[in-house]
Amino acid sequence: MIGAIGPNTEGFKWRWTSAAIIHGPWVIVSLYTVLLLLPMTRWSIAVSMINKESSPVEVLTFGFLTLAGVMGIALAWKARTRNEEFYVVGFYAGVSVGMLIVALEEISWTQHFFGFDTPRALLTINKQAETTLHNIGWLQSRSSVLTLACGLLGLVGARISARGLLRKISVPTILSTWFLVIVAVSVMNVIWMVKPFFDIDGNPYEEVVEMLIAMSALLFIWLKARMLSREWTGELSDGMSAK
Repeated sequence: MIGAIGPNTEGFKWRWTSAAIIHGPWVIVSLYTVLLLLPMTRWSIAVSMINKESSPVEVLTFGFLTLAGVMGIALAWKARTRNEEFYVVGFYAGVSVGMLIVALEEISWTQHFFGFDTPRALLTINKQAETTLHNIGWLQSRSSVLTLACGLLGLVGARISARGLLRKISVPTILSTWFLVIVAVSVMNVIWMVKPFFDIDGNPYEEVVEMLIAMSALLFIWLKARMLSREWTGELSDGMSAK
């Protein structure tokens, strides 16, 4: 895939971009693991990413998902103006709205930023007394299961033929490494619930895997918008497709 690009400037840039996309997730997790293995940085990570609301990783996750949602809505609108099939427009519109909802859930619907009180109706059913839906009932403490499901869905989406009926909404195979890493870290998080790997109060990988999902969502929208735009303008070639 990478070597299929010709010796032009755009191809050179795409070769490096695709390499960064392919190797990005495991590099991020590896560097983070090194920081956890070092005693001098382990506790600072525990304080900043586990025991603190609106941690840097949490805010980044919100930012990636918000940007992906906005870009996705713009893509759905452009697809509509290009008279794309209803399922294409509906898919990107629905997925984008979902991304924005999850982004707001990540920051408790701006409660972490503005500090407003949790509505009384949620106080009695929300296990963290926050303005969120994912801390209610069965969803509480099930983030590892949900992230694992996201990773598996991403892998299934990447297996959909890039030339079939669902080509315009299939997951680019270049993102397969992202979903493989998401699945691996999610499985590790499930094991952590039974036997923690480090003497830390909480799981330091939960927020990281959520950030990986947000980053993969942004990359997905960007790659599909790139592919569809080239197709609409008649510029799509095999070497530059978002496969």
